Amino acid sequence: MKNNIFLIILIALYGVVMFSVISWGVPTGTRPFTYNMDEWHQLEAVRALFTRGTPNVPGAAHGSIFQFLVSGIYLIPFVFLGLVNPFTIHSSIDNPAMQERLFVILRSNTLLFGVLSIIVVAITAKKYLKTNPAFAAILMMGTPIWLTLSSYFKYDVALIFWIALSLFFLLRYAKKPTLRNFIYSAIPCALSLATKVSAVPMLIIYSFSFFWFTPHWRKNYKYLVLGIITFLGIFIILGVPDLIFRWSDYSEYLSSNLITAVQNDNNYLLGVSNKWIYILFTIFPMIFGHIFYVLFFITFIYWFIKIIKLFQVKKHVNYKSEIFLFFSLKIFLLSLVPLGLGATGNRSLVLLPFFALLSAKFIANILKLKKYKLYLVISISILILLQFHESSVVITAKYNKSALQRSSDWIVKNIHKDTVVGIENIPIYQTLPDIMLKEYYLSTSNKHVKTNYAYEIVNSLSEKLPEVVIITNRYMHEEFVIKSPKKDLLKRLKRENYKVVGEFMPNPQLYKLFYNDLDYYQSGLNFVFPVTIYEKG
Repeated sequence: MKNNIFLIILIALYGVVMFSVISWGVPTGTRPFTYNMDEWHQLEAVRALFTRGTPNVPGAAHGSIFQFLVSGIYLIPFVFLGLVNPFTIHSSIDNPAMQERLFVILRSNTLLFGVLSIIVVAITAKKYLKTNPAFAAILMMGTPIWLTLSSYFKYDVALIFWIALSLFFLLRYAKKPTLRNFIYSAIPCALSLATKVSAVPMLIIYSFSFFWFTPHWRKNYKYLVLGIITFLGIFIILGVPDLIFRWSDYSEYLSSNLITAVQNDNNYLLGVSNKWIYILFTIFPMIFGHIFYVLFFITFIYWFIKIIKLFQVKKHVNYKSEIFLFFSLKIFLLSLVPLGLGATGNRSLVLLPFFALLSAKFIANILKLKKYKLYLVISISILILLQFHESSVVITAKYNKSALQRSSDWIVKNIHKDTVVGIENIPIYQTLPDIMLKEYYLSTSNKHVKTNYAYEIVNSLSEKLPEVVIITNRYMHEEFVIKSPKKDLLKRLKRENYKVVGEFMPNPQLYKLFYNDLDYYQSGLNFVFPVTIYEKG
């Protein structure tokens, strides 16, 4: 009972903390678009699905449709209450008050899935691993990546819910291997893939569960056949019903994620010879938390060695659930390999439920050493507190004005009205100061509107640069990118004697989590970058 009360308190605190930053970086009267542009594209996908029957249209997030369908259904009561109407928003500058409400509501959907994910992981740990559920919950909610993505309208947290629910049902099948339970297990497995295609390992994991958990599986192949049919049927109906008519869109989506994006990996100066050394030992510790990642790493080695020994002494049947989770973790790890540097950020979140469950079981096992239990409990408690302190920075940084707001305030006070300001293409992806982004899109939608400044899209080949040029994320491009249009423009600014007259960095506490600007960018946790204002010398 005490564990349940503690777990309820933990989840309640998680909900309160995430709700306190739920409106950070959403469109307002002072800024169009979200700071994280993925959110905007996800909204466009929801709108496109309900108006055009597919999310795979220009400007929208591409891929399987299930979470966009769920999000649209989630909005229905709010539409009936007159709070929002996503179909009346025709551009980024339409009805900013409604846009703000709309994204807060959509983010609450993410938060709901976050709470449900933690509950399912905790129940799984308690029921099927005989482990304190609070351990698993803490290891989920205490990571920077979870706290970051829990406050955005994206399908990543919903995906974790379906993966976690899949594990729960598959472990239930392990305890009671009936045809009904195997078919039921196919539902959340298929819905995870219908939510996001990065869950494709779930098909392998689901198939493996048949061979691993089914007694006399050679006599029960109908389980597998019916299960796979159910899996594929649900995936096609709720995930890719437009596959036949939109095959070119899906092929382009897969190509852009698996081929085009990876081709750019060699353009970064990582400081190490192998990008996976960089990912595993630089980026992952940052996004999962340095202390928790060490625990996850030790846990991986522990289970790797233990499982080998279990097979050697033929006692592996007593650890079928743990071996199944470890196998599943390895499958998801392997699925990240083709993504290269794209395996960081939100795409690596799929590892978290496996890390949490296996690490919780590892902690439970070492706490059985009664001679050292008191010291272990004290040490683990201190380490958890230190990790929460580190991870809390991704939340507390949002309580202060962002670099985009501070730079916007400075520009209004220090740059004369009617000045022509140079900005890079594409403006929405440049994380420009609030006033710059708002005025640029106001002027492009209505040429007769009066703005404080005039705007010109510039690059290194522009015939003439204006007196003022704004560059974002310059340090990453100057120091860690081999070749880019931004780097070429920075070189030209230096040649033509432009001086830095204003510079605004992201929250310094948040910056401390990362070793340099490349890590800050590659972590995938950050959507506000340094803003530098240049003026002709």
